[in-house]
Amino acid sequence: MSKLVRILVIAALAMVAMASSQAQGKRIVIGVLPVYDNSGQSLTENLPVNLTYMIYRDLLKNSDYEPKLLSPGALYDPDAIDTITDYATKAKADVVLISSILPCVKINNLKCRLKMEVRLVNVGNGKSGAKATNDTVDVATVDLMRTVAAAYVSSNYASFLKGPEDFEKQPLGKGAVKLADWTQAYIGTTLPTLDVAPTGTDVVGKPTTCDMDIHVRYVTKHSASKSYTLIVNDKDETSAIKDGLATFIMQSGPIMIRVQANDPPYGMPIEKMYQTSANLDCDSMTRTLSLDIGSAGDMLTHWQ
Repeated sequence: MSKLVRILVIAALAMVAMASSQAQGKRIVIGVLPVYDNSGQSLTENLPVNLTYMIYRDLLKNSDYEPKLLSPGALYDPDAIDTITDYATKAKADVVLISSILPCVKINNLKCRLKMEVRLVNVGNGKSGAKATNDTVDVATVDLMRTVAAAYVSSNYASFLKGPEDFEKQPLGKGAVKLADWTQAYIGTTLPTLDVAPTGTDVVGKPTTCDMDIHVRYVTKHSASKSYTLIVNDKDETSAIKDGLATFIMQSGPIMIRVQANDPPYGMPIEKMYQTSANLDCDSMTRTLSLDIGSAGDMLTHWQ
């Protein structure tokens, strides 16, 4: 083999190794928007928030995905694709899952059929997958009424803050499990058609533990929350909040957060509860997560 050929071969192998290194760990960042309640029925009030969490949690099981819970606030409209992709770009998502609960299809006076619509959109190029609809899950009207009554027993959405574990044991929750499974199948078949360039990466380093901080900011008002309820990976960390800053020990990896801000500035619209997520890297020195609430009640997160 000539010297020139050897040089070319070495260069080619180096390029392959570099490309492999760049591709290693890349995952598709799937922005999970809140399941939109377009049912027109208060009977399903606690279905969307729990179903959103369930979809996110199930996506975590796929090593090719990096799911991210998004909270676009009161201006969120599942049909406003331009607004959604603009927000998702700021949230650094590759694709967004848009899903809605539609009016329950009445079967008779005792039963109705849950109806859900989903759509996947490539944030980078605006390419959209075909909408899909599921109306195969039957629920008893009385079970819907029991579920919503249970939700009102606790004030301040305390029952929602606990996560979907209790909800999944209820008849409506069992129906939601089927909808979440169906959504996973839709994502799996639709993603390959959208030409997505993955930008997500795995958390660097071994699964170690470290101290981390969380705070909530009202960015347009240049102020921080001093009073909020904080649930991290289904554990109540509210007692860890001191002067607006929560400090506790976590393990490297995905962090699922539920927040209820109790002291918004006067006239500022906020959501009753926010669901968001992040990935903690204990090998990094940047371990303070800022939850930033904007003027429209939207939330974005960043490490600082």
